[in-house]
Amino acid sequence: MPAGTGDQPLVVYLDIDGTILYDLDEDDEQDYSEYLDGQFVCEGLETFLGFACEHCDVYWLSYRARLGKRENLERHVLPHLPEIARSIDIAHWNHYKFEGLTTERPFIWFDDYPEPEDLAWLRKNGLEESLIIVDQYQRDKPRRMLSVLEQRIAAMTNP
Repeated sequence: MPAGTGDQPLVVYLDIDGTILYDLDEDDEQDYSEYLDGQFVCEGLETFLGFACEHCDVYWLSYRARLGKRENLERHVLPHLPEIARSIDIAHWNHYKFEGLTTERPFIWFDDYPEPEDLAWLRKNGLEESLIIVDQYQRDKPRRMLSVLEQRIAAMTNP
């Protein structure tokens, strides 16, 4: 049974730029064959997405999919990602990402740079622990994100 409230699984929100993609560090030398709008696909992404999609309800929460539009993802991002990425739904929001978040179910949100308005909304609603800020330069973020997700699921299923 998926982790979450009752029979509803935990919700996972994923930013794209700087979160599942990483920026090159100044000291990094990289073959640009994997170049994706100045970023690269993180190591371990397929494993992370596979686990997240199997155990949680996963949504893209990214400027690339703002207003629920999938066209930009289809054209510029999804061709570079593992196939499972195409099965992920889009969280709809207009001005601030917090508009796409739920307060009705437990969630975890992975992002590299949340806006001040998003942080204020999380604080106001006592949901700061739901945000996991990742380093935009780390190549292995999905492995770290997977560890955090596994811990969160374990804590929810074994309180």
